[in-house]
Amino acid sequence: MTPVRWLLVVAVAVALPSAVLAAPPGLPSAATRLAAEARIGAAYDDHPLVAAIAQRGWLQADERHAVLAPGWPMDRAWAAIDALGGDRLRAHGALRYLLIGAAARLSPQVSAGPAADEVRTAQLDARSALLVGWVKVLAEPAVAARRRDDRAERTGALDLLARARDGMPGVQAAHLAWALAEASAADAPNCADALAILAAARQPGQQAVRLAAAERADAA
Repeated sequence: MTPVRWLLVVAVAVALPSAVLAAPPGLPSAATRLAAEARIGAAYDDHPLVAAIAQRGWLQADERHAVLAPGWPMDRAWAAIDALGGDRLRAHGALRYLLIGAAARLSPQVSAGPAADEVRTAQLDARSALLVGWVKVLAEPAVAARRRDDRAERTGALDLLARARDGMPGVQAAHLAWALAEASAADAPNCADALAILAAARQPGQQAVRLAAAERADAA
């Protein structure tokens, strides 16, 4: 064996174990999880505010208040959060800032509401629960999705999204968000997960997500 070939064999032998450890077979990375693959925000790339948020990479203070306010359609608010993606949501502390906005809505007549880490899960309205839950879906490890805690900052995505789904029974976006999160949290999504996504994507209701997003959810 020539020296060049010997060096190549050694390099592959050294690199292979670390590669296997970094990406164990059968365990999808965050980038391949169903929630990320659905790319809800991409269906709204022609919406001025969603597009501006996606291009900038974070939510400004007035935008945080806008997505949490009931006057903005739920599907567009969800799309604005999704368009940022997990990396940027983590980098810019989106979870904390959304909880600060939610805390301010809890006591609008008081100059200082509860701190972000003091907001209780039970205090969140359905809209806030959906948006905070979706940040967790994209920005936190899947193993944290089923965690339960009375504080919104610590509880898992599924607890929050189930609260959103139950609190907005006629809003399709809430049902689809929960179904995608449930499947993403599973080690191996099964037929029940797929059927739940399909049913939610085709459910008629208020503030339904755009067809392109629903079709991507079906395909994922």
